[in-house]
Parts: sequence; structure tokens; C-alpha cells
Amino acid sequence: MENAQKTAIVTGASQGIGAGAVQAFLKRGYRVVANSRNMTKASPFPASADLALVDGDIGDPSTAATIVDTAIARFGRNDALVNNAGLYISKQFTDYTVPDLRSLVSVNIDGFVFITQLVIKRILAQQAGGSIVHPVLPNVIPHGLGHPGCWDLQHPGEPLGSLRMKPHEDGWPVDRFPPQGCVDSLF
Repeated sequence: MENAQKTAIVTGASQGIGAGAVQAFLKRGYRVVANSRNMTKASPFPASADLALVDGDIGDPSTAATIVDTAIARFGRNDALVNNAGLYISKQFTDYTVPDLRSLVSVNIDGFVFITQLVIKRILAQQAGGSIVHPVLPNVIPHGLGHPGCWDLQHPGEPLGSLRMKPHEDGWPVDRFPPQGCVDSLF
């Protein structure tokens, strides 16, 4: 498995940081599963055998399952997650409506948790290491989940950042980084 072509999942992949991550992974020889609500319609990417597009709301657990299942069915593995999907509502906090709050929680919390849980389980099962990066959710993810930054499952014994936590009984660490430093370390 050491010489296998690596596979990355990128959520929020139709524009901005997510689209840039997809392009960077493809340029470096990764296979990529890209997700957004309307990924197949909004895709800025040319068709490629190394790219799978998955439409769906990341706040729906079945979307997270479809993304991970696609990585395994099409490419046989999952080595990285760029957990980029995020929702920002540009209005005063005191003006948030119940639907605003439900949308924020669905994408920024539920979506983060659903995909991250599945990817962690897959990476641990592969026993080959991997990385999880979540660069865009600095103010909405509960502090203990390590926002913003990355989880390095590739080198669990090496210190990578300024803060180390142990969120899993298997003992692999969570490191928090400024997003730019972590994203750079993947490439």
C-alpha cells in the first residue's frame, strides 16, 4: 500500500480554498473526491479519471457516507480530508433567525463531525496514516476538536504544532495550526 496513489477528500470544493485544494492535490498526483451542494453543476475542474464529484449537503450524514464510500469504491483508499465546507452568515448575531442558526449548525458542526468521524475511522483502518485539515471553521467548532488546523495521523509521535491533544483512545494526537502552515505541510 506504500506505493499506492493517495486519495484526498475536499469538502466545500466548488470555489475558493476548496477549489484551490482540489487543484493542488490533482497537480501533485493525488486522486480527489470533491464535494459541495451542487458540485457537478458548479465544478470548475476539467473531467479527470483522478477526480470524483459528489453533490450533497455536508450537514446530511448520508452525504458524508457517500463521499467516503466514493473514495473507497473509486480509488480504494482515503489519505486526507480538507474539511473546508463552512457557512458564514453576514449579519449581526442578534439578527440571526432560527433557520439561520439551524443552517450554521448543520454545515459548520454536523457536517464537520459526520465527515471527520468517517474519515478518521477509514484512515485508522488503513493503518497507513493520513491527515485531516479544517482551515475555515475557527469560530464555530468546539474548542476540543482542534480548530482551525489539522490532525496528523501520518506521524503521531512527532510534535507538529503548538498544542497537542489526545482525542482518541488509540492515542493519535490532534494538532492545531494556523491554516496556512498546515495546508502547506500537505503538499
